[in-house]
Amino acid sequence: MIEKIRILMHNTSDLKIRKLKKDITIIYLESITNSLVISDVLIKNIINNYNQKDLKNFIPNVNTIEIKLEQAPYYLTCGFSLVVYKEQILAIETRLYLDRSINESSGEPVIRGPKDSFNENYLNNIGLIRKRIKNEELTINTYTIGKLTNTNISIIYMENLVNKKQLKTLEQEIKKLDVDSIIDSGYLRKALNREFSTFPKVLSTERPDLTCINLLKGRIVIIVENSPFALILPFSFFEFLNNPEDKYELTINSIFTKTIRFLAFLITLFLPTLYIAATSYNKNIIPLQLLISLSSQVRMLPFTIVSEVIILVTLFEILREGDIRVPSKMGSSISIVGGLILGDAAVSAGIVSSIAVIIVAITSITSLLFTDIDFINGLRTWRYILILASAIFGIIGILIATIILFVHLYSLSSLNHNFLRRIK
Repeated sequence: MIEKIRILMHNTSDLKIRKLKKDITIIYLESITNSLVISDVLIKNIINNYNQKDLKNFIPNVNTIEIKLEQAPYYLTCGFSLVVYKEQILAIETRLYLDRSINESSGEPVIRGPKDSFNENYLNNIGLIRKRIKNEELTINTYTIGKLTNTNISIIYMENLVNKKQLKTLEQEIKKLDVDSIIDSGYLRKALNREFSTFPKVLSTERPDLTCINLLKGRIVIIVENSPFALILPFSFFEFLNNPEDKYELTINSIFTKTIRFLAFLITLFLPTLYIAATSYNKNIIPLQLLISLSSQVRMLPFTIVSEVIILVTLFEILREGDIRVPSKMGSSISIVGGLILGDAAVSAGIVSSIAVIIVAITSITSLLFTDIDFINGLRTWRYILILASAIFGIIGILIATIILFVHLYSLSSLNHNFLRRIK
């Protein structure tokens, strides 16, 4: 039996086999098991209770399971130690928790509200939800998906609040998934976004408070093993403009911040394209004094207005991407060099106009009000589409592209719920 387990595990170098008595052997993977638990608890108790007929009842471990030989690889790779006793195999949980502690959210910072966030520990993440919702209606269904990774995922919902049709639809989609691996919740999010869309239809968050708020609204949450992000669905487009901190502020203040956020959405999407349309095609809508000032700035430039805006928008996106990817200590240096020195030098050298730098800078700043990276990427894609439409047709092009955007959003659905309709 021991030799068969060795063969099933392909004799991997971190597989340890220790014979304790004539008919008792312990098998474990040293890379993912706690050696102190094995030596100080497991081995000592096995030796002390060797003469007992039922060894299983004398091993002090909450999670002790009798398994079959073919189940051995799965339990070994889950951090269990196997005790082979005569013809019996006991799987005893001795896993080493290779996770970071519960810290403050880095991607969704909060001023007023809970500071904890999810981490890579699957049970910790469920515990952070249970800690907030102490109710028997909170239901958890667990599935294992991924042919190679055998990843656990949990569908969490409030039994008395959830839409049963949406729940059934989601469970059917999960069961139909035929994938080799699920490394992170992003894999599952991508699999659930089967319709072509530039905007996400599933919210991804690392904040337990936001997760619980949505559970209490009757939505469904998915927790994925080894991922610090929870998936929430169904979700509507306009809720990406909200922030969980709105729940912790006075009503009138939250209305004001929502208004600011919506204006920022319009600015980041339409400001560059309106600038191109107004200066290239529809000059009659610009006041005379401003038109004279703009004409004097762009007269001697080597690029057209459209080329100038596209180059600047692209450079600012590269700058932002670099600011995200590099270590935090270097991020401020990139912002200063790229945003201030290069921008000022480009204007002084007569390569771009100062008004174009201002327009693109405002566009980039307003996009910072949103935290979901897929939503930001969607805005980025449609910003370029609108710029090209205004460069070809002016204001008419903006109207046509806006209608296409609206039709595209209206055609999307999240668990059979229209993407543009608010969820109660």
